[in-house]
Amino acid sequence: NDNLTTNSIYGRGERSENTTNAVKFNQSGTRIIAGGRDNTVRLYDTEASTVRSLSEFKLHTSSITSLAFDNPADENVFVSTSKD
Repeated sequence: NDNLTTNSIYGRGERSENTTNAVKFNQSGTRIIAGGRDNTVRLYDTEASTVRSLSEFKLHTSSITSLAFDNPADENVFVSTSKD
C-alpha cells in the first residue's frame, strides 16, 4: 500500500515514550513489522484500506534495533534484534 506511513501505525502527532527504531514491509507489502524503545515488536496487516494490528511480541528486554522478514514462503516469519 503506497499510502502507508509511520503516522498510520502510531498515530499522527501523538507523543509517546516509544520511539520507532525499525520498520520493515514484507516482500508482498501485506505486512509491516515495527519495533522501538518499548522493547516490543508489532506486526500489522496492510491488505485492507486501514492498517490493522495483528500481534505484539514482548520478548526483548531492551530496545529493538533491527527487523527483517525471514522467509518469503511464509510472510509472517520475521527476526528481530535488540540491545539485550
